[in-house]
Amino acid sequence: MNIFPNIIPEARPQMNHHQARFYTNDTDDCNCDDNGTALRILPLGDSITFGLGEASGNSYRRDLECMLFADGYGVQYIGSLESGDWPDRKNDGFSGQRIAEIGTMADVDLRGPLLPNVVLVHAGSNDINSDFDLDNAPKRVGELVDRIHTALPEALIIVARITGETNEVFQNRIEMFNDGVQEVVEAKANASIPVRLVSMDAVDPVNDTIDGLHPNERGYTKMAVAWFDAIEDADDEGLIMPVTGDFEDGGPFAC
Repeated sequence: MNIFPNIIPEARPQMNHHQARFYTNDTDDCNCDDNGTALRILPLGDSITFGLGEASGNSYRRDLECMLFADGYGVQYIGSLESGDWPDRKNDGFSGQRIAEIGTMADVDLRGPLLPNVVLVHAGSNDINSDFDLDNAPKRVGELVDRIHTALPEALIIVARITGETNEVFQNRIEMFNDGVQEVVEAKANASIPVRLVSMDAVDPVNDTIDGLHPNERGYTKMAVAWFDAIEDADDEGLIMPVTGDFEDGGPFAC
C-alpha cells in the first residue's frame, strides 16, 4: 500500500471487521492522541481526491489514515462517494469538476448527518486544464472556503497548493493559481477562519504521476505526508474541535 515505510510511523496490528471501534458522542475508547483528538475528515476535491487512474483507487486517503492512526488519532472519512480497497473509503472526489461545482456537490456532506471536523480541499486542476476564468480561480477557492465555513464554523479547513503537471502551459497556470490561493488562504486565516494551507510541491509531476497529472502511489504517499503534517500542526494550534454524533474509527482497517 505505502511505498515509503520509513516515513510512516509503525502501524498498529490490523483488526478485522468485527473488531471495529464504534462509540457514541464519546472518545474515551477511541484510538485518539494524547489530546483525545478524533478526526472525522471530509476529503474534498476532484479526481485526484477520488484516486482516478490508480489501481487501488485509494488516492492519498488510505496512507493518510494509516499515518494518523499510527500516531494515535481516531479517523473516520465521510463523503457521498466511495473509492479504494479498504472499508473506510468515503470521499467527495468529484472527477472532472471545477472549484465552484465541487462546492455545490459537497453541500450534502457539509450539512450532516455526520459533520466533519476536518475538511481537506484539493481543487482547481479542472479549472486550470479547461482554461476556465483563471484570473478568478483563487477567488473561487476563497468562496469554497467561505461555503464550508458557513456550514461548519468550527471545522478546520486545510487547502492545498495543488499538485503540478508535466504540461508546461498548465504548470505555469498552476504556479500562478497556487500563489493566488496562498494569498486567499492567508487572508482568510487572518480573518480568524480556521483555515490553513498545505503545499503539495513534493509531488514531482515527472516521477510521481501516472499521466503527468494524476499521482501514482508514490505521489499519493507524498500527498499523505503533507496532509499529515498539516493536520498535526493544526492540532498543536488547537484548531481541531471535537466530533459530534456517532463516530467509528476506521484506522484499524487502513494499516
